Amino acid sequence: MYKADRNTFNQTAKFWTEMYAVAQATGGEAEAAAIQRVCGMGFDEASARKALEDHKWDETAAVNALLS
Repeated sequence: MYKADRNTFNQTAKFWTEMYAVAQATGGEAEAAAIQRVCGMGFDEASARKALEDHKWDETAAVNALLS
């Protein structure tokens, strides 16, 4: 991915960095933060929210679903 699609690589790297290197919020703040992280990868808010809800707020699963 690094060589073939640098933009997707950078978005994925940013996602994982924010997922594991940024302090996690709680409650509604956690949901809002998850939506923002997924939107930061280039997805619109409605799609991000739906994917997160469909995957029980598992960001990895939501992003994989949006990318497929």
